[in-house]
Amino acid sequence: MSKIAAYLEGFIEGTGRIVHLPIHHLPCRIGRRVELELQLNDPRVSQFHAEIFREGDHLWIRDLESTNGTFHNGRRISEAATLSDGDLIRFASLEFRFKAASGAEEQTLSIDQTAIIPLDQTHKQLFGHREFLELIQKEAVTPFFQPIVRLSTGERVGYEVLGRGSMPGLPVSPVELFAMAATYGMEVNLSELFRWVGVRAGAKLDGGHLLFVNMHPAEVAGTQLIHSLSELREQFPNVPVVLEVHESAMTDPVQMRELRANLVSLGIGLAYDDFGAGQARLNELAEVPPDYIKFDVSLIRQIHEALPAKLQLIESLIHIARDLGVETLAEGVELKQERDMCEHLGFDLAQGFMFGKPRPAEVDFSK
Repeated sequence: MSKIAAYLEGFIEGTGRIVHLPIHHLPCRIGRRVELELQLNDPRVSQFHAEIFREGDHLWIRDLESTNGTFHNGRRISEAATLSDGDLIRFASLEFRFKAASGAEEQTLSIDQTAIIPLDQTHKQLFGHREFLELIQKEAVTPFFQPIVRLSTGERVGYEVLGRGSMPGLPVSPVELFAMAATYGMEVNLSELFRWVGVRAGAKLDGGHLLFVNMHPAEVAGTQLIHSLSELREQFPNVPVVLEVHESAMTDPVQMRELRANLVSLGIGLAYDDFGAGQARLNELAEVPPDYIKFDVSLIRQIHEALPAKLQLIESLIHIARDLGVETLAEGVELKQERDMCEHLGFDLAQGFMFGKPRPAEVDFSK
């Protein structure tokens, strides 16, 4: 039975089985090659993928220019990172918890406990699943609020409610969290959590401002979205809420009409988000007019330098929306020139760094 310096621990969901990859020698090279100190037989792992080594009093990990990356606590590393007991490490799609071996473990952990854990959709052998479930259960996310202003007066009329992760060992970025959620089929759970925590914190902001909340496209089908929003409305009956629907989810006019009717019954507004990012769905706009259209940042960035044809197109869309009784919002306004052009074209509302970056609810937004 060999002594070890450390080991990688993995959990196979559904079996309750903990498996270990002992690290007997340092430096420990990790990859598909049979001659390496730790071989991972998975096609997504590079032949020479990563290396764990000692420098000074610490163990470190570095990527060996692998194709699919080495991740340390949810972040892909480009330089060596210090390892601490309990860190989450992922080689391509293989995920483990790093454990520094104690004296007792050095005597008891044997090489026959070595196992490789491929993280595929079939078995979902993903060690991070436990941490992700804990994030949901503990509501370990932080809401952020970005101001939305009326261009004609500069008055703040509301906030877009955004979210960040706050679970140690998991990503902070919502994009990365939703990527993890997709692996477990839990996009809806995460989306509901961001909304719930955001509205709860936003209800404490002064002024009774509109709260623009997001939804995941997976929520469009079925009744869970309306059930979730009904509970939200029951808990916060006086908070003005607007649901943002990405244009990629606006594929079925019948479905959108049903959603619109349900939102009206709940006293919740409707906004079409990222309008123009892919294709402007004019059919849905005409058949199911929302309360707000948010023009994608790709249309707004450097709008003061846009060609006349582009400006004419945007102005025409604004006029169409106005005729339908829809307020228009320019996303991603950062420069005064952009702001001035948006007002000139007729936009009603705007958001972007010029008016304020996303901040936690505890921050004084008047500054």
